[in-house]
Amino acid sequence: MPSPAFSVSSIVRVQDSVFTGKSPALAYRSLADLRLGSDPAPRMFENQMHVDARPRYKQDEEERLRNQILIAEMSFAGSAEERSEMLYGLGRVLIDQGRYKAAENVVRRLVGSHESQRSNDGDDVDTLSALSLLGEVLDLQGLHTKAERLHRRVLAGREKVLGAEHPSTLGSVNNLGLALEKQGQYEEAEAIHRRALAGREKVLGAEHPDTLGSVNNLGVALGKQGQYEEAEAINRRALAGREKVLGAEHPDTLASVNNLGLALENQGQYEEAEAIHRRALVGTEKVLGAEHPDTLVSVNNLGLVLEKQGQYEEAEAMYRRALAGIEKVLGAEHPDTLASVNNLGLALEKQGQYEEAEAMYRRALAGKEKVLRAEHPDTLTSKANLASMFRRQGLLKEAEDLETGPVKGG
Repeated sequence: MPSPAFSVSSIVRVQDSVFTGKSPALAYRSLADLRLGSDPAPRMFENQMHVDARPRYKQDEEERLRNQILIAEMSFAGSAEERSEMLYGLGRVLIDQGRYKAAENVVRRLVGSHESQRSNDGDDVDTLSALSLLGEVLDLQGLHTKAERLHRRVLAGREKVLGAEHPSTLGSVNNLGLALEKQGQYEEAEAIHRRALAGREKVLGAEHPDTLGSVNNLGVALGKQGQYEEAEAINRRALAGREKVLGAEHPDTLASVNNLGLALENQGQYEEAEAIHRRALVGTEKVLGAEHPDTLVSVNNLGLVLEKQGQYEEAEAMYRRALAGIEKVLGAEHPDTLASVNNLGLALEKQGQYEEAEAMYRRALAGKEKVLRAEHPDTLTSKANLASMFRRQGLLKEAEDLETGPVKGG
C-alpha cells in the first residue's frame, strides 16, 4: 500500500511586529501539510482557471498604499520612517494576497533602504523588521533554507536589542519554527513553537491572535510527527480562539479549520474531515478568491479526503485543479506544486492509470530532490509511493533499484 499522500496541507501563519512599539501583525500563512491546506467546494477543474470578477483581497488597501508611496516619492513628502512604514504595509498586503514575488520585490526595496542608512553597529529594530518580512516571503516561495538563515539572524538581533520576551523576538522564534518545519525538522520545530507559545501566553495572553497563531503552528508540528490526537486538541483550541477573537471568516480562522480537517483525516474520521475541508474551501474562495494559494491548497486537501474515501475520480479532479492553479501562481518547482503532482499520481494509480501515475511520481521526486533534499520526509514519501506502485505491478527489480539508488526524473 502506498505511503500516505504528501499534502500541501496545514495552514500556519507567520506573525511578526512591524516597527518598535507596535503589536505583532498577523501575517498570512504557510502551507505546512498545507501548510496551508483547507477549503472545500471546487469551482474550477482540470486546467481551466476561474478568474474572480470580484475585487482582489485587500485591493483597496493595496491601492491606497501604492498611491501614498507614489505621492511621497514624487513630492519628497514625509519622513524616511513614514515611507518605510508604507513599504512594509504594502509588502504585508501583497503577502496576504498570495502575490509572493511582488511582495519580495517591495520588501527587498525596504531592506535596501534601511541598510543604506545603517551604521556599522549592527541591525537596528526597523532593519530587523524588514529582514524578518523578507524571510517570511522567501519561506512562502519555498526557499526555506534562505528563510531560516534570515530568521536566525533576526532572532539573534532582536534578542540582543529587544530582549528574549519582546513580542517581536517571539515572532522571530515562531518564524524560525515554521522554516524548520518546512524542512522536515519536526522535533526542533516543535520545541521552537513551544517556546514561542509559552512566551506569548506570558507576555500577550492566551487569547491574543499571535498566541493563537503559535497554538495553530504547534498543532501542525505535532501532526507532522504523527501525534494526531494531541494535534486535534491543539487545533480545536486554535479554532475556538480564532472564531471568538477574529471571527468565523478571518483567513487565520479558516487556516485552523483546514488544520483541524487534516487532524481528523489523519485519524480516519473522513466524513467529518470532508465537511471541515469543504467549509474551509468555501470560506477561502469567498474571502481570498479562487486563485489565492491558500484556496488552492484547500482544493488539494479536499482531494486528499475524497481519495481516502475511495472517490478517486473526484479526487483526481481536485488535484488537477489544485496543480494547475498552484503551478500558475507559485511556479513549477514550488514545494506545494510538487505536493500536488505527487497527489495526482496517487489518484491516478488508484484508478489503474500506472503510466501517467509513474510520470507524476517521477516528476514529484525529481523536483523534491532538487528543491528540498534527498532525505526530506516529503522526498522520501514520493520515493516510497513510486516504489510501492512498482511492487503492486510485480515490478520488484524496479522497486529495489529505486529504493537502493538515485532516481532520475521522468
